Amino acid sequence: QQHYVNGSQVVQILKKFNFDSAKEEALRTLSARMCSINAEEGKAIVECFVHHKVSAVEIIASKINDPIKGINKYVVLDAITFDKVKCIKILAQEHFADGKKSVLTSFQQHYLNGSQVVQILKKFNFDSAKEEALRTLSARMCRITGVEGKVIVECFEHDKVSAVEIIASKINDPINKYVVLDAITFPSDKEECRKILDQGFSSDEMDPTTFQSLLDQIEKEHFDDGKQSVLTSYQQHYVNGSQVVQILKKLNFGSEKEEALRTLSARMCRG
Repeated sequence: QQHYVNGSQVVQILKKFNFDSAKEEALRTLSARMCSINAEEGKAIVECFVHHKVSAVEIIASKINDPIKGINKYVVLDAITFDKVKCIKILAQEHFADGKKSVLTSFQQHYLNGSQVVQILKKFNFDSAKEEALRTLSARMCRITGVEGKVIVECFEHDKVSAVEIIASKINDPINKYVVLDAITFPSDKEECRKILDQGFSSDEMDPTTFQSLLDQIEKEHFDDGKQSVLTSYQQHYVNGSQVVQILKKLNFGSEKEEALRTLSARMCRG
């Protein structure tokens, strides 16, 4: 587990297991060290399962960084549509920031990828207008890679820290997330942006009330399988180091603690 694995490697590993239960456990273990995958790789992983396909999707959903072909429910403004609706051309015809903002608002039924956000930002002249546009776009921005984040930040001349603050929670690229820092000039700004990126990674951290509910449910379960099911049901949240310790203390045996830690590791914040 000191190494990361890509989608193709995960498929090869899963094919070495005979039963869905063993494959599911293996996939949960691998998910903690799995790189971002595209939709085709996700499909290949799910096809390794005979019955537990829904569980497989639950495990890999957060790893899919393919907004156009991914498993989201939203209408993404793909390259063809982006050109067809002439978003860039219409923006170019607007000479004032307010007019351009109105254009962006009119396209808010669609999601945008990183490349499209960059094209849009380049149609604004001043950092203040770019920042306002980026805030408007962020509500409908797909998950982006570290490289895409870097290019977005490079659209700004001065307000780079503000740009990082806006996009940090959109970066789904744990390996290359800090590539964004290459767009920052000053060491003090780099350090501030590094902290912002760390916070962005844990933006879905479990709040105290939800966490206490998790602990209460674990205590009510008398068997390992039940406790494991409780943990799995909370996998839409991230947990910090302190929360992981409290969870492990609710478990009695080394084997169940190990299994729990493997499950939690996929959603563990940096610490």
